[in-house]
Amino acid sequence: MNETTEKIRQLLVQGIECQHAGDLAAAEELFMQCMNLDDGTDSDATGGGPSSIRLSAHVRYAMVLEERGHPRRALAVVEAASKRWPSQATVWSFLGRLRVAVGQPEGAEQAYRRSLELEPRACTWSLLYWVLKHELEGRDDEAVACLHAALDVDPDYEDAHYKLGCNLSLSGDIEAAEAHFRRAIELDPEYAAAHAELGFCLMGRQDLTPAGAAAEALPHLVRSVEIDGNYGWSRLYLGIALWEVRRLRDARVQFEAACRIWPDDASALSLHGDFLSDAFGARGQAEQLLRRAVVLDPDDGDCRYRLGKHLVRMERYQEARRELERAHALGNVYALAVLDDVER
Repeated sequence: MNETTEKIRQLLVQGIECQHAGDLAAAEELFMQCMNLDDGTDSDATGGGPSSIRLSAHVRYAMVLEERGHPRRALAVVEAASKRWPSQATVWSFLGRLRVAVGQPEGAEQAYRRSLELEPRACTWSLLYWVLKHELEGRDDEAVACLHAALDVDPDYEDAHYKLGCNLSLSGDIEAAEAHFRRAIELDPEYAAAHAELGFCLMGRQDLTPAGAAAEALPHLVRSVEIDGNYGWSRLYLGIALWEVRRLRDARVQFEAACRIWPDDASALSLHGDFLSDAFGARGQAEQLLRRAVVLDPDDGDCRYRLGKHLVRMERYQEARRELERAHALGNVYALAVLDDVER
């Protein structure tokens, strides 16, 4: 190891210590010094020699830039690293993540696929799934195939089990979804989102009454909130289950918590408003929440459906009909039944 590489190594160690201590400004300065010292003459990294020290400095510098809210600067660093060390799968995976952050999903897909060519890792398949599912339209089947590929690489990869469960739940295959959520929890008992989604699945069981299904779901929903009280879906699902078993005051606590976590989320506000309207007859507060939800997401049929139900309860049938017709046009499958009641 030459003198320059040794200086880079020392600065790298100091920067990592600052990064772990939370002093990101100092870490950025130290990693920048590493960049300034690096003359760029080493070859592609193949092991733990001088090249890998310099590669680590680039990666750490980009990590700190990303943490400090500079994803485009981080992207430039990692793009340069991918050209200098083209055989490093980790660099390409990091490049994919940064391209997502700056709104380049097609480039992210390319980077993830290059990473997988070099080293097929379950976590990279899961990252590619996210891009195909949430950033690129019409690629759902390919996205789900990525999760199966992840489990081919690592059958015990809990994130893939969780995401498969979510997809199966959305498609209506509740039994298969439940199995994947349970496996994710076996692998990681502290997986708050898996507990929450398992609870939500259990609430949809057809072999039990709604109250019975809610009672089955409650232990998982309570556990999800215990693990992560700032996960909004846990709070909403628990509120719905408590509402179903008529523990109304406890349910109200959960809906209020969800709205504190997500103050501008249409679903949270709409569900809270629906609950207040139905369980407490809190007309003014309920309607305020329901209308706020519609303003936030005017094309959400569920939000308009809940507002329509509230207006029916208030016997404001003409307004209710408008909202329910709009909800039906937006795909809400329950609005027609309420409309029939209004027209009677």
